[in-house]
Amino acid sequence: MMDFFKVESLPDSVRDEDLDMEQLPQLLNLNGIREISWDKDATIYGPDGSYVKSGNGRLIVMTPLHKRSIPWQLPRIDLNSIAEMIRFLIKCDEGCSLFNPSPWEREGMSPGEISDKGKTKEQEKREIELEVNMLNPRIYFMNPFFVEEVQGQNFKATSHFVSLSSIMSTTIVSSKPAEISFNEGHLKVTGDNLNIIETKDWLQAKPVMRTWDLVNQTMEIDCKYRFPISIYRLQPSCVVPLKMEYNNESLWMILENFSNKPIIATFFIAGRIMEAYITNVNGDPLERLNIDYDRINIPIRRWGIIAVKIKIKALPEILLKKKATR
Repeated sequence: MMDFFKVESLPDSVRDEDLDMEQLPQLLNLNGIREISWDKDATIYGPDGSYVKSGNGRLIVMTPLHKRSIPWQLPRIDLNSIAEMIRFLIKCDEGCSLFNPSPWEREGMSPGEISDKGKTKEQEKREIELEVNMLNPRIYFMNPFFVEEVQGQNFKATSHFVSLSSIMSTTIVSSKPAEISFNEGHLKVTGDNLNIIETKDWLQAKPVMRTWDLVNQTMEIDCKYRFPISIYRLQPSCVVPLKMEYNNESLWMILENFSNKPIIATFFIAGRIMEAYITNVNGDPLERLNIDYDRINIPIRRWGIIAVKIKIKALPEILLKKKATR
């Protein structure tokens, strides 16, 4: 899978089809690229407001140049290093527990909870075919780092999810990019671990969050703790971790705001935060963040991607008890 956070994965000379990727200007900026080569003299803007220039920047261009499906696998966080962080933050007894890596509630578990609950069996539906009783709905689907919208009677895509919306909404989510076909009310989806959600509005289905859950499933961890505890949580739910990696008492995260509005995200952890920085995509500090003991507030623009690194310290047992989930 192409790593869009590495400069060698990104083009410095672009063709028209490259500009079909909505977030290309932001990804280039994150890698320090402000100028590119294209056959037009243009300033190219992405949905978050990032831009790159070609030549003198005469023409104003908005990505995507053409709306289309671009297959993309949502990144999986480093669960092994997160398990190492858990063992650093709490004193583990002998035995195994179930860990919810999601920084939000899931399957009856609190955000980032470690507990002795039994593992929920994942669904294994690989194909869903149904009549949705919508002729020309608004159709939402996932492209790299973006949720695109089109409207029509016929549609094909390869995407983690599809939401069909009119006065009601039908959403199907897959743990890997699924083959999606819609033809005048008939929907067929072929993927893995398919979930179907019926809601009044497509946003209520939280398809990006549900996709993240399918990609980062609950896991057994070699650690038993005396009471259920939430290791971390992240608010609001439109903010999704693209990377979570722990090393040497530091947690490095790349977060994206999958929303058309700027927000202030809040990250909580069952430890004391000693330092917090906004970093570049290589993890180098750029700007210090204010700390409120066990939490930080992170401003993220609409559709913005931001990297954050925090230095953490384990809490005394008496303070950890206050973070028990029940």
